Amino acid sequence: MPTPEREEELRLHVRLTDGDPIASAEIAEAYGDALVDALRRSTRRPDDELHDAAIDAMMKLFSRPEIYDPAKGLLLSFLITVAKRGLIDGLRSRRREKKRGTDYGTLVELPRGVPFNLPEMKSDVQKVMPYLSEAISAEDWPALELIVLDGERSTEVLAHAWSLPATLSVEERQAEVKRRRDRLMKTLERVGRKINEDNS
Repeated sequence: MPTPEREEELRLHVRLTDGDPIASAEIAEAYGDALVDALRRSTRRPDDELHDAAIDAMMKLFSRPEIYDPAKGLLLSFLITVAKRGLIDGLRSRRREKKRGTDYGTLVELPRGVPFNLPEMKSDVQKVMPYLSEAISAEDWPALELIVLDGERSTEVLAHAWSLPATLSVEERQAEVKRRRDRLMKTLERVGRKINEDNS
């Protein structure tokens, strides 16, 4: 089902802002499937997490319609960004609960976008995790998962993963995300060389 045309989208948002009791149901019907599909294409999270993130994103919009500024982009793009932030927050919560346990198995099994090839034992989490745990700071883990697992490149999503101050300008945020991503990639290169050296 295609999402509404821009004019209809704007009318839906105005109705939601004005307290129209059925506007939220119409938005959920019009954007729900498209939002989940967009998340499915851009992440590797389980479907139940994607549906939860989509629902949470729409509930935030329904409770505070003013958080969406139509002048800054399409409603679907806004909902995707909010949903991805929810997925990031979920990752942080699970990481605190499991203390870097075997959750990170997929991280080393699917090194998409990482600028080095892990050795044959890449699927052996117990061997690889000590290298990553020693080299990667707690601050970098959420962004690392997004970049490696999902190939995430969005400045806004990565800025949220790194908890960058909202007071930064667009240019400052872009520069800081680039600086941190470049630093993280160099760290992964060093980790890859170390793993290869130790297992050669």
